[in-house]
Amino acid sequence: MPSKEKHIAGIVPIAGQRRADYVFPWHDCLMPLNKDYYAIERAVYECAVVGCDAVWIVSDLEFQPLVKEIVGSWLLDPLQMNKKNRQKESFEHRRIPIYYLPIHPKDRERRDCLAWSILYGANVANMFARRISYRIQTDKFWVAFPHGVYEPDDLRFFREGEKHNFLQNKNIVLTHQGNSVINGTQLGFSLTKEQVEERTKNFRKMEIGHQFVDEEGKRRKRSASESFTGRFFSLDKVFENVYDGDNFHKIEVDEYHQIDKFQGYRELMGSNFNLKKPEAITRFQRRKREWRKMFQQ
Repeated sequence: MPSKEKHIAGIVPIAGQRRADYVFPWHDCLMPLNKDYYAIERAVYECAVVGCDAVWIVSDLEFQPLVKEIVGSWLLDPLQMNKKNRQKESFEHRRIPIYYLPIHPKDRERRDCLAWSILYGANVANMFARRISYRIQTDKFWVAFPHGVYEPDDLRFFREGEKHNFLQNKNIVLTHQGNSVINGTQLGFSLTKEQVEERTKNFRKMEIGHQFVDEEGKRRKRSASESFTGRFFSLDKVFENVYDGDNFHKIEVDEYHQIDKFQGYRELMGSNFNLKKPEAITRFQRRKREWRKMFQQ
């Protein structure tokens, strides 16, 4: 039997992000980083840069229509855009599909934290691919956070030159001044499907459910405040021991801003860090407007 090609899925978690002090009617992931360039778009573009074959956005159902209107249903592979010897633009680039996944109703207000959004999205993405064909099962996942802002184009070396299979062959954790997802900072990292399964089982073991069995063997119910503790789990609680020893590769990010709080967003806007909207996103929107004009005529 021929060996199957390795596939990588991007996970962009939105559901479970605690809205600390943002008071806007839209979701925090739609905060602008530049003119017509939003935080959620930067995270999706990061998944495309590292080589993901599909991107899964895990969000609450009420925010999906607006997020989908801005992000769209696909984006272009940025490393395939400028290749020469192509004749037509319609066949020039590889499109990366974007899927929108709501949190399961049984998990709402029970275990819908940011860490669970990552695990749930990865499990559904792998199940979805496995039902189509074993050849497209997801071997690895790349997690990108909308609230962790850094330059995604710095990760192009994952696929360029001799390191074109860098992400497929190694576990990668982005760091900044000693901080990473291991201590709760929203920086990108990779997971294998085995690690996703192990972390999911560990998550369910750590959480406290609504029912329990007392010393007499009778089923009893806990109060609402003492139940479903998984909804309060932080990233470091779930992913602190995800890697065994030194079985991962650290990559330092030069400049990083975490905008999960409004003060962090103000610091980003007051800095000299300038993120321009990538062509992989702008070209899609320009062509979409041309199609709208054609149908209007």
